[in-house]
Amino acid sequence: METLIERAIKLEEDGIFLGGPAKFFETAGRKQLTTLLSEGLTPTSKVLDIGCGCLRGGYWLIHFLDKGCYFGIEPNTEMLDAGMRIFLEPELLNLKIPRFDPNSNFDYLVELKHTKILLRVSSV
Repeated sequence: METLIERAIKLEEDGIFLGGPAKFFETAGRKQLTTLLSEGLTPTSKVLDIGCGCLRGGYWLIHFLDKGCYFGIEPNTEMLDAGMRIFLEPELLNLKIPRFDPNSNFDYLVELKHTKILLRVSSV
């Protein structure tokens, strides 16, 4: 199996934006996970990844989090589809059941134990 960096280089060569240089893809994604861990992230935490891109951070989060705990929003479907195809193994998708939405408005209704939160990001 190819390394994450090798897979990232292929995406970059195909014109997919990675969020930074391919050589830093693995390190940058892992840093996102370690930062969230230092802030109290647990496997049962629910993560809404707004602007998840090609899953530089999502790759690590999906592996770490329990089934159904990751939700990514990315309006660039070409980028998201490429990340899902290249970085996420079919077995992982079946095991973890991450959810994705190409919502270009970046709004999402979250329900947390009888509390509903509407998230909306507006461009200025």
